Amino acid sequence: MSALSNLSIKLRLTILSAFALTLLIILSIVSVNALSNAAKSLKTVYHDRLIPTGQLGRIELAVQTIQTELLLSAQHNPSHPLRSSHQHPLDQHLNVVDGAVSLIKKDWSAYLSTHLTAEEKQLSDTVDAQLERMLTQGVVPALMALRQADFAAANQILLTTLRPEAGTLAGTLEQILELQSAIAEQEYQNAETSYQNTLIIAAITTLVALTVLLLMSWSIIHGISASVTRLEQASTRLADGDLTSRANDRRTDELGRISQAFDRMAERFQNTINQVAGSSGQLAAAAEETCSSMKSSR
Repeated sequence: MSALSNLSIKLRLTILSAFALTLLIILSIVSVNALSNAAKSLKTVYHDRLIPTGQLGRIELAVQTIQTELLLSAQHNPSHPLRSSHQHPLDQHLNVVDGAVSLIKKDWSAYLSTHLTAEEKQLSDTVDAQLERMLTQGVVPALMALRQADFAAANQILLTTLRPEAGTLAGTLEQILELQSAIAEQEYQNAETSYQNTLIIAAITTLVALTVLLLMSWSIIHGISASVTRLEQASTRLADGDLTSRANDRRTDELGRISQAFDRMAERFQNTINQVAGSSGQLAAAAEETCSSMKSSR
């Protein structure tokens, strides 16, 4: 801090203001960076975890809908005991199945377009194969059999092929959903850790910067106060008649130069007083000598 005393007051205040501004900028950057990281984490969780979870959930529901509608379709068999409870055409169920198949394909394609981890990619390949088998070996043949009114064949496909394949598919989808939940939790933990680290860095930066700021402020205030005090005391002693009073400030700032100018003024004032005193003594001696001469001549 002693180096600051050799700088002008203007420059010291400029440095202090610049340091405070730099501190504000650093804290702003840290805050913006923390907000940016939090936004990225939220975006990742939303786009790559929350939305895919909804897509997988709809696929699971659509698979259940297909099985339910095909079972209801089988009840349109004229020999089925519940045939009388279905006063609507068979196509009502089959159209629902077609819509569910389209929904599955759409949501699965959308899911595959999201960011997938290596484990997700492995599970998605498994789902691809299971979904293909369920549709080609279960749903499509069952629909064809129902449209041909071959209810026995449709029921056989439903029980021996579709239901087992759907159960296997549902199990794999559950694994992906559990993985999605685990990854989302990890993203949350990472965001929480990042927040804590940012908070610690910001706190340490603020503490160090404020400490330096306070020390710089104290140095500037102390330097100005000390110079003003020395100059005030020297001026008071000079006014009281102490011609040897000096501020003795060797600083190079504005107050130091004022103090040095005061010392030069006091030095000249002392010399002038000493010269006047010397001249007065000589004049008194001459007057006394003149007076003595005049007495002797009488």
